Amino acid sequence: MNTVNYREARMRLIEWLKGRLMGPFDSGSCMEEKGHPLNSYEIGVIFPIIEGSDQLDSKFEENMEGSAGTFDSEIDVSEPAKHTTVYQPPSSAGLSFYVKDLDGVSLHISATVNNFKNKGGAIIQYEEPNKIVFFEDYEFSKIENSRRISWHIIGPTKCQVAECMLKIRPYRRQGYIVTVAIVNTQKIEDAAEKKGIKYNVELNEKSLFGVQLSCVVQKGQLQEYPRADFSLLSDEEQELDVRYRDTKIYGVGHGASVNWKSTKDAVDELCLDFLPTVEVPQVTADIDVDKQCLQLVVLSGKYDTHDESIVRYLEGFVHGYKIWIEETHTNSQLSTQEKEAGHRITSRMRESHSRMKATLNALRESQEVMSVFKIANRAMLEQMKNIDSVRGKTVSEESYCWRPFQLAFLLTVLESVINDEDDYRDVVDLIWFPTGGGKTEAYLGVISLLIAWRRRKYPSSGYGTNVIMRYTLRLLTTQQFERACLVIFALEKLRKSNPEFGLGTKPISIGLWVGGATSPNTYKKAKAIVEDIYHDSNSRYKLVVHKCPWCHTEFSGTDNYTSKDDRFAFNCLNKACDFGGEGSDSLPCVVVDEELYRSPPTLVFGTIDKFARLSREPRAGAFFGGHGIRPPELIIQDELHLISGELGSIAGLYEAGMETVLHYKGVYPKYIASTATIRNATEQVARLYGKEVSIFPPPGLNSVDSYFAKTVPVSAKPGRLYMGYMPPMLNRPDSLRPLAANLLVGPDILFAEDENKEELLDAWWTQVVYHNSLVSVGKSQNIYNYDISKFIDYWWKSTFVKQDRNPTRVGNLTVPQLTSLSTVFENAKTFSLLEKKVGDDHAIDAVLATSMVSVGLDVSRLAVMIINGQPLTTSEYIQASSRVGRGKVPGIVVSNLYRTQARSLSHYENFRGYHESFYRFVEPTSVTPFTYQCRKKALPAALIIAMRHSIEELSHNQAAFKLDINNSEVKKVIQLFKTRLKKSGPKASQIAVAEHVDQLINEWVCEVEMCKSASESLVYVEDSIGFGSREVVPLVRSSQQGNKGLWDVMNSMRNVESTGLLES
Repeated sequence: MNTVNYREARMRLIEWLKGRLMGPFDSGSCMEEKGHPLNSYEIGVIFPIIEGSDQLDSKFEENMEGSAGTFDSEIDVSEPAKHTTVYQPPSSAGLSFYVKDLDGVSLHISATVNNFKNKGGAIIQYEEPNKIVFFEDYEFSKIENSRRISWHIIGPTKCQVAECMLKIRPYRRQGYIVTVAIVNTQKIEDAAEKKGIKYNVELNEKSLFGVQLSCVVQKGQLQEYPRADFSLLSDEEQELDVRYRDTKIYGVGHGASVNWKSTKDAVDELCLDFLPTVEVPQVTADIDVDKQCLQLVVLSGKYDTHDESIVRYLEGFVHGYKIWIEETHTNSQLSTQEKEAGHRITSRMRESHSRMKATLNALRESQEVMSVFKIANRAMLEQMKNIDSVRGKTVSEESYCWRPFQLAFLLTVLESVINDEDDYRDVVDLIWFPTGGGKTEAYLGVISLLIAWRRRKYPSSGYGTNVIMRYTLRLLTTQQFERACLVIFALEKLRKSNPEFGLGTKPISIGLWVGGATSPNTYKKAKAIVEDIYHDSNSRYKLVVHKCPWCHTEFSGTDNYTSKDDRFAFNCLNKACDFGGEGSDSLPCVVVDEELYRSPPTLVFGTIDKFARLSREPRAGAFFGGHGIRPPELIIQDELHLISGELGSIAGLYEAGMETVLHYKGVYPKYIASTATIRNATEQVARLYGKEVSIFPPPGLNSVDSYFAKTVPVSAKPGRLYMGYMPPMLNRPDSLRPLAANLLVGPDILFAEDENKEELLDAWWTQVVYHNSLVSVGKSQNIYNYDISKFIDYWWKSTFVKQDRNPTRVGNLTVPQLTSLSTVFENAKTFSLLEKKVGDDHAIDAVLATSMVSVGLDVSRLAVMIINGQPLTTSEYIQASSRVGRGKVPGIVVSNLYRTQARSLSHYENFRGYHESFYRFVEPTSVTPFTYQCRKKALPAALIIAMRHSIEELSHNQAAFKLDINNSEVKKVIQLFKTRLKKSGPKASQIAVAEHVDQLINEWVCEVEMCKSASESLVYVEDSIGFGSREVVPLVRSSQQGNKGLWDVMNSMRNVESTGLLES
């Protein structure tokens, strides 16, 4: 079998799809199938002017999409229509470009359109299309006072069918914007009175198909399309301009996209593109460095590599970065106005290098630092080896390496992680790297380092919870939990097998702290699930961990669980496993809340949503140390870009309460975050954490190269191919039908007889269909179940039967959903089925998903996605589309853009410019925790967290009445809380925030005094514990208690936003 050329196969599929949606019109198959030309070709059409027409009612069009969690229409369809309007589809399409001087510029303008003529008779049948060609050479110097000129385009009947128009507008007295457009000048009169067949035939006959418009520069030169003045940009925007200075935009479309072509160094042709495609190159973390400095077996000193040798390898690694920084700075050739921004970029790179050098000094001078560095590398080595061992692969130890940016990040943050006096301890280090680049492994290495350091530095107090990791999605949390288990298991294996490492006598463990929909919160619930497992083995999935994380042996019965009224643990029965067999300890992973509180794990995994429970759950204080145990010293937040908007604003106040507890207990934790898409990180981090931010790897002076991350030319490796699709005559549900159906049958038609049939059929077999709302998922489900299945049946009968072939895909499609409405078990099952290939039982044809997959889906075989409607943010668009094309098969992403959605039209008309630099267009995040509305909603909870988890006497539920503002410890907590809030808040709100805290304290004190005088008991929340004859007054109001209680405090952040980000 030959090597599969996926690049060539993908282009075959894309060109075939274009032909199906827009033409050319040489096969006739579409016409035979659908009758009217407009039923066959949805793209590349300009329509006649429909007199008496109007735009489609925007309220109706928006309602077709719905919003998250909204299922009821706002339109009463039973009411009779008050008037009839006819939708006016676009009758023109054009492009604009920029020239500085009109003199000496001449264009060759050419246009092509096609029209169809009905043959007449009882049966509607159209003649072969008439191709109409127009071209004109024009010199701009001919234009004197006139700024607009047009030419008639004559059809085969000698009548005008269209007009080509050229218009010139001065721009800021610096140049001219030139617009060239083609306009359908035909009309349909009295459209509102025409119905059915007669109207449809006239509309089809007067529409112009396969529209092409091109402008070739014969003399002169086009300039980059104008952008905002550089001097008016913010510092961050200026730096983006510098980094993307070589990525230029030469035109924008009107009702279509625009493409441009160049010869040598000049752009000499622009043309309309109704199905634009842009191949976005991949980013690699692989750079040319000495491999020995990346090898885990070397850095771990497993075979007695001398410490001096390790430092020498690392010095060469770090020095290579230094050389690149200075060479890049010297060769940057920035303009005068760009130099200041370039200096800021270079300064941050030099700062990262300086931090790496500081770590090298620490490794050279401190045997203790070197020891924990080697242990961390050894743990990463052991977990990587184990992954291959479970898969049955035999790989030499020298093959296990860091990616360069991962090692560089570890060297950058090491000092600030283990030394609380380091200058960068209070800086949030943000890993910024494209999806699939290895961010998780980077901070898992840091976790290993911190755990080893604590165990050795504080042998009597370093156990307990060392690290807290938080995610926004429960789905993502459970997936990442499985990955983190491997590192924790590796550390625990080293602790037991290598006592000389000094990792202590207590187990190193990991715990999952999420909502009850994902894992049981109590021993009682866990015990009930174990009992269910006895009757139904599938019930084991309700406990999240259904197989040994180390050896992957599936749990087969109740012996895999230790389940009592006051204890729960997992057991591996595989005697060959490092953690299995008779007499072995329980597995070092916990998923039951009560077990986490009883024995706090070394690493706590949870959703940010779960941390809202801190104000109500005193037992969660176990995670913050106490009783001789150090509090956690490392906080990790994944997918930082999602902690924005309403969710981020609320979370910012909870952060203040939680960090106050750690400050009170004497620890100033290190914060690390990660993301693939971020803007305005400085402001976001300041409001969330009250700290400065340092992005790693720091961006370089050019967007394609930051040393640790380089763009791979598409000539060397295929990138992800994006296509824009906006059918002007189809509403939102209808636009999906032809696109999805053709993408489903395409592989069968093109590759069924290929010598690499098996690989090519599977390559783009399973569609991922992204939706912006739950409502649109339901509509798409109906379309796949009926319309698209019917379409596939047609193809089976009309194409495959004629060719005496059996199709691989048949009409009964397997189309599950991945949404917040599905249970954890259902989503997990769907994830497993996505791995199945063509021919496997239950192989999936398409999966309908919401935004929950944008950070939680990692299946390498998936390579085609349809995005229904432009997502609200570029960040979401990048994250979602990055779910496909992560393996050997290059990805295809088709943006199904909606005709009445402004952001869809904007992205369509600027498709190439947007996609060639879409990280540049990531919108700034917004976090505003100090508005009055946010403070009212979350500041009481933050205050309660700070108080009850700092001062042990105030922790129990019945201790709410013990607040005494004259107590020195209470005063200390209040002061720390105010100081922490002040660090996060803008100066304009600092006084108001401090006054609000004082107001809450006074309200609490007054409630205490009132309860004392009335012989009532003040508690935090109502529970089942009685107080004899005394009335119970809760400090916290809940929905079940009505108005009983002083403050509204959220039990969950899950419903802060309507997008359902926190649902699973």
